[in-house]
Amino acid sequence: MLVFAPDTGTEPVLYTVEPEDLPAPDPIWRAASDVSIGVSWDVQGIDLDLYVRPMPTSDVIYYNHAQTSEGRLFKDFTNSPDGFETVALNGVVDLSQLQLAVNFYGGRNPGGVAGELRFAIGSQVWARPFHISSVTGNQGQGAEQALVAREVPNAAWVLINPLEVLGAQ
Repeated sequence: MLVFAPDTGTEPVLYTVEPEDLPAPDPIWRAASDVSIGVSWDVQGIDLDLYVRPMPTSDVIYYNHAQTSEGRLFKDFTNSPDGFETVALNGVVDLSQLQLAVNFYGGRNPGGVAGELRFAIGSQVWARPFHISSVTGNQGQGAEQALVAREVPNAAWVLINPLEVLGAQ
């Protein structure tokens, strides 16, 4: 499914701003607004999926549930994006409650898949590289264990702590 954000004529900050070197200040992540989260990778023929749960009781935002009252997935790249698969969150968010996971959904690569997760809060951006060790995608198997139990169910998943990305932990 392809879902596009309205064209404002400019690229989102998430793509254009160099990531911060310093940690996010405590107040910014406890009550963040104008939050976007993106994941990118550069291996041809690979499909990674971003899963975002704004709060432990929230619905998960991902390719098969792209819009909730708390946010929206704007693009489900299925083959090596040139940009970021992006989720924009609505309203004020406590990022310490946010749950993030990336799944190696489809394709095959002998060395696994490396990528980058980015957070934009307003005009500031933070980034963190990640690596998924699985050599093949698993079509999202284990999503519930990853997002409800907060356990890595298999080598095709990586859980990402938002506060680590922000340098707050």
